[in-house]
Amino acid sequence: MKITTTHESRSEIVKMRGRLDAKTASILQDELERLAKKGRHNIALEMSEVEFVSSRGLRVLSDTHILAKKHGGKLVLVNVNERVRASLDWAGLKEHFEIFDDLALAVGSF
Repeated sequence: MKITTTHESRSEIVKMRGRLDAKTASILQDELERLAKKGRHNIALEMSEVEFVSSRGLRVLSDTHILAKKHGGKLVLVNVNERVRASLDWAGLKEHFEIFDDLALAVGSF
């Protein structure tokens, strides 16, 4: 998995590439925790190049969403493919996230 983070206006854009599974979820979790420690709780997670999300990956997304809300922010998902959407739906999490098909709209939602 490769992760890049950029600051945009009032948010952080975290772009992931690869699989978000048991082996790689801790990499994403570490990056999201690093942002939280800096007080950055508005996060757009760009997922156009994420091919798979495991239950461990879903847990990282859910925990980050809860933490962001606790601090007055939010985690939004951007460019989520159908396979990942199905995983979110299967886990009962699809309704918990705002999902955007356009990064500019996602950033504008903060």
